Amino acid sequence: MRIRDTIIIALDSLSAHTLRSILTILGVVIGIASVITLLSVGDGLRNTILNSLRGLNPEVITVIPGDPFTESATANTSRLTQADAVALKNYQGSSAIVDVASEYQIGGTILFEKRSLGSSIRGVTVNFQNVHDIDLAFGRFIRDEDMLATQRVAVLGWDLGRELFQEQHPLGRSIHINGYRFEVIGVLKSAGILNFDQNLAVFVPLSTVQQRLAYSQIQRHLDVTQLSIRAVDIDSIPQVRQQTQTILRNQHQLAPTEANTFTITANQDILNLVNGIVSGLTYFLSFVGAISLLVGGIGIMNIMLVSVTQRTREIGLRRAVGATRRHIVLQFLTEAVVLSFSGGVLGILLGYGLTITVAIVLSSVQGTTFVTGLTVSSVIVATTSSLLIGLIFGIYPALQAAQMTPTDALRYE
Repeated sequence: MRIRDTIIIALDSLSAHTLRSILTILGVVIGIASVITLLSVGDGLRNTILNSLRGLNPEVITVIPGDPFTESATANTSRLTQADAVALKNYQGSSAIVDVASEYQIGGTILFEKRSLGSSIRGVTVNFQNVHDIDLAFGRFIRDEDMLATQRVAVLGWDLGRELFQEQHPLGRSIHINGYRFEVIGVLKSAGILNFDQNLAVFVPLSTVQQRLAYSQIQRHLDVTQLSIRAVDIDSIPQVRQQTQTILRNQHQLAPTEANTFTITANQDILNLVNGIVSGLTYFLSFVGAISLLVGGIGIMNIMLVSVTQRTREIGLRRAVGATRRHIVLQFLTEAVVLSFSGGVLGILLGYGLTITVAIVLSSVQGTTFVTGLTVSSVIVATTSSLLIGLIFGIYPALQAAQMTPTDALRYE
């Protein structure tokens, strides 16, 4: 008997028991749809979160005064100054440090006409834009002449500008920051949902904050609340971190036994942590979907075992007319593979529909576009899984059928 005839017999047997075949593949359909949906939504979730964190440049290291793990730092040693920034920028031991930006941040009130908003006021140096790769929606950023003349100019975060001016164009208009009049010279592009502090902040020259807005707080010291260090690339982050620690310890004259009076944080660490959490969540959800696939595979094996029992006389007749054990194995294995593969195709279609539905629901809840869809990887995983299920869970019933002798099978009642 030709293999082609064996396959045709297997397909005819499945079509003759349509309802049983549909019920058999239901578990596979649900399992494949679960894997498709979870992988696609997980990929969309990762992209959405990483896009929200796009304002966090992975090549930037941040230094703030004080150490959260010790209280031994004195008021003087825990201060960061422009001298620290200069020492880091002019370090000759390595070219891994590209640039260093300084910042002094205070809280305040922004007033425009009758609208008043609480905001973070961030005095920054000119190179702050390049260090953090900040893009402007329109206007310009702070320049050297603004710093030298302590100009009262302001660049607004995207959300702050939208809430403060609403339908009006902000460029050239005057706002009041803690009672001082400032001219709006630019508005930043949105830095993402999770980087809301930049979207709601107002940026002014560092010299203006030091000499006007926070003069009493600084007490005539050129202190800064944060240093941002731009590394050459991500691979040089560990080197820059070590150099920063060494230079600042020398600047603050710390003894070898003394703890750091500053805290160093790399944006890449935050991005890796978020990406790791999302990836772990995706793998966990995929594992849950895999359990559904396992249940579907067990269902196929059970139905195939029942089918072998019900068709014992048929097997005996086929063996009596010349069918070999290989033909019997192939017939029942073909039935199992066809069942699982059909379930895989239907599961992919159902998973695609569920993915689109979840994307629509999440977009409406978040108020932003949640982009996801049928990924190539999820389709490959689903197709491969459906074929493997048919082979793995179909081979045992097929072997059981092939082990029957023609005589015993024909005598079976």
